[in-house]
Amino acid sequence: MAHTSLVPASATNVIQRPLDPGPAKNITDGPSNKSTTRTPPQTSFTGVSCLRESFNRFRLSEEVTDFIMQSWRKGTKKQYSTYINQWVEFCSQSKIAHYSPTMKDSLQFLMTLVNKGLSYSTINTAQSALSNIITEGECRNFGSHQVVTRFMKAVFETRHPVPKCTTTWDVSTVLKHLATLYPNSGITLKTLSLKLVMLLLLLSGQRRQTIYLLNLDGLNITNDTCKF
Repeated sequence: MAHTSLVPASATNVIQRPLDPGPAKNITDGPSNKSTTRTPPQTSFTGVSCLRESFNRFRLSEEVTDFIMQSWRKGTKKQYSTYINQWVEFCSQSKIAHYSPTMKDSLQFLMTLVNKGLSYSTINTAQSALSNIITEGECRNFGSHQVVTRFMKAVFETRHPVPKCTTTWDVSTVLKHLATLYPNSGITLKTLSLKLVMLLLLLSGQRRQTIYLLNLDGLNITNDTCKF
């Protein structure tokens, strides 16, 4: 073993050469070392683009992502965008990632909506929006988490849904007035049109928008059918 040819003199250099202590010092040494438990969010994503970005994390193809995005109607996307933008702003101020928050931060955001006096349906919309963009961390099953469902139960108990229509009106009043608009040949075209629209609204129970979009193509109206 004393023979020098069996023990290379540069063995120490061979072991030390791959080591690079420089980067390690930059991470562990000095006052610049700070906790990284919270990651700043990507604030460039807002609204519908945030929904799309949540699917990109699964490395889906563009074709698949575009197809999935069609699962939401335009009205739903518009509703989601309002609260997604608020969520991204909340995450930016709290310096957390909008796609992997803690349960504490997520519920605190919903609590801010409760403190604003928003209704249950509105807060539930915000909760549903968060469920679609949180894909990582302890909240990845946000909508079905037992703590979240219990929170929404509390919202429901303290924010009972209010009927949209709290008052009614006597339909007989307008029917008596329409009965005076006869015969149809003796009233103006405008009055006859208003009479027709009112009867359609009463009989169908539809909204004004439905009547506005009513397609009259192919409708054949004779004198006999105009006798109301």
